[in-house]
Amino acid sequence: MNSRERVLCALDHIEPDRIPRDFDSCGVTGIHVNALNRYLDKYYGGRRELNVWHIKEQLAEIPEDVRNDWKIDTRRILASAPSGWKAKVTNDDGYKHFTDEWGIRWSMPLNKGLYYDMTYHPLSEVETVEELKKYKWPNPDDPARFSDLLKLDLSSSRYNSYALVASSFMSGMFETALWVRGFEKFFEDLVMNPEYAEFILDKMLELEIAFWEKMLGIVGNEVQVILYSDDVAVQKGMMISPRMYKKYLFPRRKKLYSAIKEISDVRILYHSCGAVRNLIPLFIEEGIDILNPLQISASDMDIAEIKRQFGKDISFWGGGVDTQGVFPHGTPQQVADQVRRQIDILAPGGGFVFNTVHCIQPDVPPENVKAMFDVLDEFGVY
Repeated sequence: MNSRERVLCALDHIEPDRIPRDFDSCGVTGIHVNALNRYLDKYYGGRRELNVWHIKEQLAEIPEDVRNDWKIDTRRILASAPSGWKAKVTNDDGYKHFTDEWGIRWSMPLNKGLYYDMTYHPLSEVETVEELKKYKWPNPDDPARFSDLLKLDLSSSRYNSYALVASSFMSGMFETALWVRGFEKFFEDLVMNPEYAEFILDKMLELEIAFWEKMLGIVGNEVQVILYSDDVAVQKGMMISPRMYKKYLFPRRKKLYSAIKEISDVRILYHSCGAVRNLIPLFIEEGIDILNPLQISASDMDIAEIKRQFGKDISFWGGGVDTQGVFPHGTPQQVADQVRRQIDILAPGGGFVFNTVHCIQPDVPPENVKAMFDVLDEFGVY
């Protein structure tokens, strides 16, 4: 059984030969460059010049020898930058900065900075729908985005034995709306200025559908999974009420997923951090196939109960170890114990791809990373 067969078998809720593994298929399942270099220093004879493929999260390209040792079953498929734009990093006042194609500015401290954070929202001062209509929105089907993809032979041996995961040029509609408008102002819009909020969300939906029509028209059914990343919850609960979710997001997401599935038979991997348990029935109704990450440290996220209640209708991708507590701060034995428990809960009957709760953070000791893989090697088989 090769990696692609293994992943698809699991997503069909059938037990494959072993639990499939993903550690860098997209921006929510990778490893921070610092964490990977600490691991290489400990177990591979020294640090290396690593390519940072995800600038905001500082996620590193995993070297092929490590990828093989970790038995990773996935590969990522990304669009390129649009014409006329690239991430130009500047230094100013002790920070690195760059502005993305949306006009959002991202900044990271020069000394000991770990990630880029938003420091400017381009629509924060725009107050009318007429002004929104004049805003220069990104072009989702700019040919430059797909120039490199057109050169790839996804049927070649480099790709055809792996499960391929494609990502959009943008985060999800809700998350991107918060980023371009600013969190406080967009939350206010949802309550006090619904016409404004609806215009932004409709624009996001329009851009997403246009992108996926072009992207999937190129990659066809060579890609098995697409990522839709759109946080709607935090540690203790939802960012918006269930009523607002049903009003603003549910119908638009359902329309997006339907449009995608009319083009391709890809599985939709949906990411939201936080306490999302009460929304899982809506996720399933919308058309989501796979839920990531199962944040086990969030409120009301009893993984055994979630698996029991929803495990026949949706697959789980992640949830293998807690990236907030145990993974960075526990002992190797505590990591091993938790990974074993999560396997025992999530693996039976298939429907599970192993990943950590979120990207492997820079403070995770290499010994804890090794403990996770040791348990996966020993107990991650059927």
